[in-house]
Amino acid sequence: MPVSWFGHISLRMEIYGEGPLTANLNDPDPLGLESYVIPDSSLTASSEYNADHGAKRGRLNLARVGNLRGAWSARTNDANQWIQVDLLDLYRVISVATQGREDVSQWVTSYKLACSTDGTTFHTVQGISTNPGADRIFTGNVDRNTIVTNTLPVPQICRYVRLMPVSWFGHISLRMEIYGEGPLTANLNDPDPLGLESYVIPDSSLTASSEYNADHGAKRGRLNLARVGNLRGAWSARTNDANQWIQVDLLDLYRVISVATQGREDVSQWVTSYKLACSTDGTTFHTVQGISTNPGADRIFTGNVDRNTIVTNTLPVSQICRYVRLMPVSWFGHISLRMEIYGDGPLTDCNYKLAYCMFI
Repeated sequence: MPVSWFGHISLRMEIYGEGPLTANLNDPDPLGLESYVIPDSSLTASSEYNADHGAKRGRLNLARVGNLRGAWSARTNDANQWIQVDLLDLYRVISVATQGREDVSQWVTSYKLACSTDGTTFHTVQGISTNPGADRIFTGNVDRNTIVTNTLPVPQICRYVRLMPVSWFGHISLRMEIYGEGPLTANLNDPDPLGLESYVIPDSSLTASSEYNADHGAKRGRLNLARVGNLRGAWSARTNDANQWIQVDLLDLYRVISVATQGREDVSQWVTSYKLACSTDGTTFHTVQGISTNPGADRIFTGNVDRNTIVTNTLPVSQICRYVRLMPVSWFGHISLRMEIYGDGPLTDCNYKLAYCMFI
């Protein structure tokens, strides 16, 4: 949309980028309901009509065998019913497929989905282009056996997936499969240091809200750094207040998984708690929030209790960042710290970016 011009609105153009990005989204892997990779013990429900209609019968393409019926069926038909799958690890969930009951004309015509990493706190999948911020209602089935697949507006990182019927025909009964990628914990449990201690990240990438003086500068905020002459053993803020921060420019997009901190090496000063914020452009930051604890509120991470012990905190959900900002909340003696950031990347491969960027 031209805003200004010379002579007349006329131009030629090219568009640059990477892609297409649909390959992974259009061909996710089934996570194991139909194949029984997911065991019966992983399927639970709000209620079951009886044992022959149990949650374990809620597998895609399952057929009636003797008294074992051809779907999970709820005991009652109301808005409080659900069927839940424990994937036994974290997966990126991309889509869900459903069928009606194989042996009787009963099916779910619409439903919601919820996701959890711990089995306690669930967040309901919400719309983006349609009714943004409202619970997304997915279209279900119209007969017993036709498979209806719905792709989530944004892939979700889940261990537990809960399907909640909204409307139904005959009775709440269904079979299902979940599609996605993973498990994701291998990378989460062994992330790479991104370069503060090793100086792969240059001094120019470290900035701060303030510095006590040049000898206490942001560039001194590297894990395991020691005092050398007048160069002090940590970054130290000029003042002790809630407006202080230290920021690292990773120089590319990375998946940030965890952060480690230490106190000041040469004086008893350290940060006892802090928040983290992430940005892809250095201008707009989002603060890391809790999921299982205080969901939706800024996550406050536990910091240090002495000068040199390293304390590592894993983010509730890994973040795609170029800029990472640590914001002290409480401290001992003075706001001073050293740190390292852990993750993987750079995310220069387009499909790899897609696997995590879309979850933010």
